[in-house]
Amino acid sequence: MHIVDSKKSPVINKLILCSPNLVAAFVGGTMVNCGHNSQILVCQPGASSWSVRANDECKLFEDMAFYQGKLYALADDENLLIVNISEDPSTGDPQIARIGQVIRGDPLFTDVSTVVKKKRYLVESCGALLMVRRKVCCRMAGKKLVAEQSEFEVFEADLEHSRWVNVTTVGHDQMLFLGRRCSRAVSASQYGMPGDQIFFLDDVIENAFEEYTFEEETTSVSAYNMRTCEIPQCKMTHVEHPRSWSDLPTELVGLVLCRLPAYPDRVRFGAVCRHWSFSSAQNLLPPPLPCLTFPDGTFVSLPHGESFQFHDSAGYHSTCGEWLIFSNDGTYTLKNPFSKVTMTLPNMSCFCLIDEPVEIINGRVIPEGEMTQKSMNMNVKMSLGKVIVCSMLLVAAFVDIGSLSTVALCRPGAASWLVSGLVCRRILFEMMFCEGKLYVIDEIRDLLAIHAGEDNDSGKISISRIERLIENPPFSLSFIDNGVCFTDYFLVECKGALLLVSRTIPGIPCDDSRGRVTYKPTGVDFKVFEANSSLWVGVTCLGDDQALFVGKRYSWSVDVSQYNKLKGNCIFMLDDGSHY
Repeated sequence: MHIVDSKKSPVINKLILCSPNLVAAFVGGTMVNCGHNSQILVCQPGASSWSVRANDECKLFEDMAFYQGKLYALADDENLLIVNISEDPSTGDPQIARIGQVIRGDPLFTDVSTVVKKKRYLVESCGALLMVRRKVCCRMAGKKLVAEQSEFEVFEADLEHSRWVNVTTVGHDQMLFLGRRCSRAVSASQYGMPGDQIFFLDDVIENAFEEYTFEEETTSVSAYNMRTCEIPQCKMTHVEHPRSWSDLPTELVGLVLCRLPAYPDRVRFGAVCRHWSFSSAQNLLPPPLPCLTFPDGTFVSLPHGESFQFHDSAGYHSTCGEWLIFSNDGTYTLKNPFSKVTMTLPNMSCFCLIDEPVEIINGRVIPEGEMTQKSMNMNVKMSLGKVIVCSMLLVAAFVDIGSLSTVALCRPGAASWLVSGLVCRRILFEMMFCEGKLYVIDEIRDLLAIHAGEDNDSGKISISRIERLIENPPFSLSFIDNGVCFTDYFLVECKGALLLVSRTIPGIPCDDSRGRVTYKPTGVDFKVFEANSSLWVGVTCLGDDQALFVGKRYSWSVDVSQYNKLKGNCIFMLDDGSHY
């Protein structure tokens, strides 16, 4: 099932991470009936779509749990269902093969009453799967239904005899915490608390339709003692607490964040409290200044030069924006050292041709003899070059296959890379992702635009269009007497414009300590061009509020107007010393 119209999209009411390769979810039909679970969805993290048995009749589900390697769902009639998961043979993604009943519920308890509201929960405790039945007793107060105290019954799933068995205790050392999002059992002794208790909470999802209101706090959140079958009647004391940092208005949080140019400072700011972390994600912030990374895992943040270290970040292969790339026996892993999010790329020995057009729009005519030279050998191992993280579901890279270079695409976690035969060249200079397209500078310095995405029919990554936008740049290669000139190209987006930065470094030959010929740089020259229709137009000023940070692995622009002591109209370069 693919979600297209957000207004009609299912609403996820509960999410379970069953394993690193399996996520299950309860969904309601739409925002109108969120809180009513009508379908079970499964997916593999990183996949582009959920799997659902569309032909099954919708049920009203109360809860679900992953127990002893199997997924169980509890229907509103207290039937316990087992959800059998299989693997889609074409994609390898998980899919629901069958939903079967393992325990039949008590039909006498499913009658609807206007003065008794029923809640049911699944929770694993001490190796047993429990169903907790909660009855919310209510009374009519005018036209409103007011909740009074709750009553609880606990049943253990006897899967061998397909029945619910009533139990009168959850264990002298056990506490159950019940909520619609998550329920769990906790050992009471390690916290010095009495056991055999049930803690419950009426959250937003639990009472999504405002079926009832509350007059006392103990009716919406409290603890039920299984030994005495009572809930404490004492009213919670309201204490006047001093104002917290979390009370800071979202708008003010955004203003503070805008004054933090260093990326580590923004991470620390968001870690103070959940409200600040949420505000960090909601505010549209100017890009932070980059960090310099070193192979030993040391980071230096700009503009203050603060250094710090992530010990698990040492020995990385290369970088891509906020991602460090690690290599292990032909498999590359991307890791964000700040968020700890990781993505695994396919092994470099696994690749095949991608579905793509038969020709490049406005492409150059290649002589027939040269086309034979440029055919790829699919029987050799690839090597990885520059990597671009387009999204959490799409990664692009320059790869070398034999003596040729091309563009490869993959979905993190997928089994293989998909390589382009149409963009195959002797060398590819630069690549960036901007506004949903990949832009590439090829061997003759043409600018190509690649439209890549997911095929609506098959769900596979494909290339729908490749177009040559601009012929080679309007400047010639530089030469010096008795020396060489090295020219690098950088693509960077700046204030909505696509810029090409060329950096030329003249060098004169010299011998190193081992007698090898190297080149000593004698200067540097920058030229900047903006992509305008089908031409590169020279740019002489970036603007006093803009600074470019360019490097072979990643380039970006930063609005420095909000940052004190930072000059605009500047190009900051990172020289990786690849030429000399």
